[in-house]
Parts: sequence; structure tokens; C-alpha cells
Amino acid sequence: MSFQAQVFGHRIEYRKYKAESSPFSSVSKVFSASRSKDSELAGRVKEIEIPTLIFWGELDVLLDPDNAEYLDAALPQSKLQILPEAGYLAWADQPELFADMIIDWVKTTHK
Repeated sequence: MSFQAQVFGHRIEYRKYKAESSPFSSVSKVFSASRSKDSELAGRVKEIEIPTLIFWGELDVLLDPDNAEYLDAALPQSKLQILPEAGYLAWADQPELFADMIIDWVKTTHK
């Protein structure tokens, strides 16, 4: 899947591909290693008992979307939203979808 966007006056094309094939793969590996090194802290994530909205860009090559699924599985009251055609700055790539997502979550979760 790919789509084009205008960034700082330049036309660029985003492509969906795994983090291993990106220039950010080493950064992604650092975050993965950090996750395993911080297993004590990661194990405490399940202690967060407040409703939590996790949002992630489908095309994020800096932090693999698998991390979002890991957080969603670990947090007892979480809701995961993967924003389509969005990268690391998902809120900026899809501002209308992001705003709608926040409004919907607040309305349904915080009555």
C-alpha cells in the first residue's frame, strides 16, 4: 500500500513496509531491546487501571505497530486505534481522523 503526500512543498510517497527494511530499523531495535531490558517496568504496565487510548500510525517505521499491540494487551482498560495511512506522527498525518477518534473515545469512555 502506498499514498502520496505534500511535505514542505515536496511530493513524497509513503509505503507500508516492515521496520527491518527502513532506515530507522536500528532505532526500532533499540526500542525493542529497551522493552526487554525494562521488563520490570513493562510488567507494571498492567497496574495502570484507568482507561487508556493507544493510537498508532499504520505506516510508522520508527516504532513498529507491534508495540501498540503489546501495550494494548498489557493495559487492562485500553483501546487501540491504528490510524490508516499515518506514520510516526499519526496525529499530524491524519488530523481529522485523530480528532474524531479522541472525541469518540471521550464520549464513550468518560460518560
